[in-house]
Amino acid sequence: MSSSCLINNYNYGKYVCEAVDSALEQSLPFDEIIIVDDGSTDNSLDVLNARYGRHTGIRIVAQEQSGQLSCIQRAVEMASGELIFLLDSDDCQHRDLHATVQSVFQARQHIDFLSVDHEKFGPCVNDRQRKKRTRDQGVSALASIFFRHWVGAPTSCLSMRSSLLERILPYPNESNWRTRADDVLVLASSIVGAQKYHIGEQLVRYRVHESNHFSGRTWSEAQKMQYALKLNAMINWYVNAAGYDITLLPKLASKEFRTIEHPVLKELLMYLRLCAQSGTSLDVRCGSLISIFRHFFAERRRGLWQPAPHAPVANPSRPKRKIAVRESAQAA
Repeated sequence: MSSSCLINNYNYGKYVCEAVDSALEQSLPFDEIIIVDDGSTDNSLDVLNARYGRHTGIRIVAQEQSGQLSCIQRAVEMASGELIFLLDSDDCQHRDLHATVQSVFQARQHIDFLSVDHEKFGPCVNDRQRKKRTRDQGVSALASIFFRHWVGAPTSCLSMRSSLLERILPYPNESNWRTRADDVLVLASSIVGAQKYHIGEQLVRYRVHESNHFSGRTWSEAQKMQYALKLNAMINWYVNAAGYDITLLPKLASKEFRTIEHPVLKELLMYLRLCAQSGTSLDVRCGSLISIFRHFFAERRRGLWQPAPHAPVANPSRPKRKIAVRESAQAA
């Protein structure tokens, strides 16, 4: 499948070339790399144009400062790939990220949205990192709507089919998401019914530093409330756009739960609550509860399926021009 890597940048001139180089050095090259600079006031554009301005596989776009979601939406409009990979300009991709993700999307045609684990690095890393396990995360519309359940990963760890992005973007209130655009991507994907998959391999290096626009920041109570209001407005917009009758959705709790591979206790409790709130007759609710418990314990007995190591996907039809581009980039 053709692929596009979309890089958003704002005032990360000292990091952005590492991000771009990590995209160029993939063992399976991307078909295109699109960089959108969000009105940087540092030397970002000068650095990018000097180093990649003549690179045939890279497009550099400058816009007035509008925020992270605006950058992503503009890059998505320009992208031609069937698979879309996102990358913040202060992070880096492992060289096998593209090949690994391609292998999953090709093997699992029902998957719309994929996340990978990340490794934190940089001068401000001060917490222990929890790894997630590889599994099919199923459909999570109800969990996201009623519990704000976040089934995803930071922006640089996300990839999606372009057909999914066409269903969730553009979001009209992009000014509300000048940072934390991954909230829109993750929650909107869940709300429209995307089937999600997670790879428990650290295929992205997530930089933690003093200039992070979100990570490590301390929020006041007023900021937390303002964020909650924005989140509520965004979720309601997608629910209305999808045409859901929110009063009937809890009745689907057992169906959604059975899409999840090896559900954890937190997920079990969420769906049990949804069943209890479904407003159906007692016998229907009992049947749904039994169905949820059966799936939970059946998955526990089965154990989490451990896939074989992901092998890079060969693509003999890829134009030779792409190989030449990558070799020239490595030489530089």
